[in-house]
Amino acid sequence: MVPFSVSESRLYLFISVAIFLCSYTVVRIDFPAPPKIDLFVKELFLSFHDASFTDVVVYVTTVGNMRNGFLFASFLLLYFFWKKRHKEGTFLFLSINGAILLHALLKHLVQRPRPDTQLVSLHSYSFPSGHATLSAAIALSLYIAFASELSQPKRNLFVLFLVIWPLLISFTRLYLSVHYFCDVVAGMALGVAWTLSLYLLLNPAFNTPQKD
Repeated sequence: MVPFSVSESRLYLFISVAIFLCSYTVVRIDFPAPPKIDLFVKELFLSFHDASFTDVVVYVTTVGNMRNGFLFASFLLLYFFWKKRHKEGTFLFLSINGAILLHALLKHLVQRPRPDTQLVSLHSYSFPSGHATLSAAIALSLYIAFASELSQPKRNLFVLFLVIWPLLISFTRLYLSVHYFCDVVAGMALGVAWTLSLYLLLNPAFNTPQKD
């Protein structure tokens, strides 16, 4: 279970942290007023709303919520412990639930208001997007846990799904106008950064043969 070398992991971590900090900087320039990029993307999504499509989007975004993320992490923990793969189970559980806690902490620190054009009513803060953070953390942690075990064709399909999933969830948040563009970009970057940090911290364990 070593999909990235230490040097690669550090590089990707640096890039994801840089993206998060750039998003945060853009948000803070005229805070609490939204930056132009956020207003542009918001108006773009508002221009193609459709009632029947909205129902589908609400369903998809519900699949990616915090409760389902916790349940998924718990299931993976039990599955890997049943398979006696304690390292992977612990990593996935900490990655997913750590992302949930970290994004919640940052929301309360930044306290950015949500857009005033929401299609579903939410009253928590906006930055960073919890759905985007969680979906990115889940996708990357699943890649780290499973990708090296798959044959090349299956691996390519698996990677494609893992790339599409956080992008799809982020799309739903923008479509429903519950987040700004910078929120979801920062959220995905945060999910990646957190998961890579955890992977680097636990990397020696992944290189140690696991005992039954």
